[in-house]
Amino acid sequence: MNEILSDQVMNPDELPYLFRHSYVHKYGNSDSGRSFYEFERECEKRFKENGPYFHICSPENFMSIFLDDSDFKQGVTRLAVAASSCSVRIIAFELMNNHVYLILAGQEQECVRLFETYRSKLARMTKAKGIEAPFNLMIPNVIPINDVRMLRTEIAYVHRNCIIPDPERSPFSYLWGTGFIYFNELIYLFPQENYCSLTLREKRELLHSRQVDLPAYFSIMNGMISPLSFCSIDEGQMYFRNAMSYFLALFNDYESYSRIAKRDNDSAIVSYDEFFYAACSVCKTDFGVSSPNRLSNEDKIKLARRMHDDFHATNAQLNRVLGIDRSVLNELFPMPLKRK
Repeated sequence: MNEILSDQVMNPDELPYLFRHSYVHKYGNSDSGRSFYEFERECEKRFKENGPYFHICSPENFMSIFLDDSDFKQGVTRLAVAASSCSVRIIAFELMNNHVYLILAGQEQECVRLFETYRSKLARMTKAKGIEAPFNLMIPNVIPINDVRMLRTEIAYVHRNCIIPDPERSPFSYLWGTGFIYFNELIYLFPQENYCSLTLREKRELLHSRQVDLPAYFSIMNGMISPLSFCSIDEGQMYFRNAMSYFLALFNDYESYSRIAKRDNDSAIVSYDEFFYAACSVCKTDFGVSSPNRLSNEDKIKLARRMHDDFHATNAQLNRVLGIDRSVLNELFPMPLKRK
């Protein structure tokens, strides 16, 4: 793996399958000096050559799978093991406590096989802890990614998902995915250990299995198999013009977040703290003003309906940001009665 991360020029055909495309795009294509139009044309060409791409996600209403850091480390490691047996490239992923997001490159059948292989490994993980979970009900949602813009949006949506339930988290430090690796040169300074250097006992303890055969280029970081060694990070990064365009995709496209979340039946779309910025975005597109305080009372009601329907806004959020009286909001959007 150290050879892959170095600047030494190598023949791409000598690299493992998972990294071949990543290496070619990192060292064989420079976008400096290209116009926006030229860059987009090149991205479209790469998209056609390297695809197809899919977003595969599991149901959000599943029981909790990952309960602590140890579980998440196992989750990342088991994903690496599953990927090693499938002809699929992992472009991005995120593990939440009860569901999984994967952005994959490969034939649809192989992408689904990767998910199913991973699901079976998660089932064995929970069973080993004495927990019986209905993994047969974890049916994946398989979404074909049709163009470059959609691919960018799907990657950003996956990476920003960690902040929705907890705004204290950051996509740049959440370890259970690839969000903290994108456009982060510091990650290559983190200490990593070659998997082959582990003893047989250490390999079994890491994998929780007696089967320990894995690719020689796999490496260990933070007590788990490093995503750097089984994910095609550079392939995902190459579709963003630069770091700034990636950061804007993470935090500046609320309309797309809304569409994806509704498609995937996600209960949350933006974090509580992001709600004001999402409302301002809608104000600009729907009403031609910069913020909710510039709207008439009638337009505030229209905005409230839009935010409730498209962003799953609560009455508390609407009251706080739009200043609409709670009694009016409760009449517009009655709260469901609590069961006794």
